[in-house]
This record gives sequence, C-alpha cells and structure tokens, in this order.
Amino acid sequence: MKNFLLLFCILFPLFVFSQEVEDKESKYPLFEFTKGDDSEKNKSWGDYHFSNESYSKAIEKYKKINNPSLEIQRKLATSYWEIDSLDVALDILI
Repeated sequence: MKNFLLLFCILFPLFVFSQEVEDKESKYPLFEFTKGDDSEKNKSWGDYHFSNESYSKAIEKYKKINNPSLEIQRKLATSYWEIDSLDVALDILI
C-alpha cells in the first residue's frame, strides 16, 4: 500500500501538469494553417515556406493575399531577392 501511495504521489502531478494550455499552438501545424479565410491561409502558408527557405513557394502564397501588409510585402520582396529576381524585389520595395 505504501508503494502504491508513493507511486501515486509521484505520478499524479505529472498527469496534472501535462495538460495542454488553450493558447498553446497545435502540435500539428498543418491544421493551424488551414484556419481562417483565404488570405489568412495564404499568409500562414507563405510564412511557413518563407521560414523554411522555400522562397518560390512563399512567393506563390504571398501573391494571392488581398491587401498585403508591409510585413508581407517585405517578405515577398525578400523572397524575390533570394531567387535573384532583383528588379521585381526593388519594384515591391519602392
């Protein structure tokens, strides 16, 4: 009985504190990228490809966004810069 109580007292806090927090992002990012309207989905996927240095895929997603923010325009220009389309990158930045 003592062993059971000792084991219970050790393992119970592990189960209690291992609960997920609601604000925590999902373990499966692909499900997070499919939430929202089309512009939000394209932004999420564009950010994903940009952070993984798949610049041509990021460009495809960023170009589909309606009314892109300055951050998106900067990332789009950087993506063009990385694939050596300097003229297009400069046009976006100006």
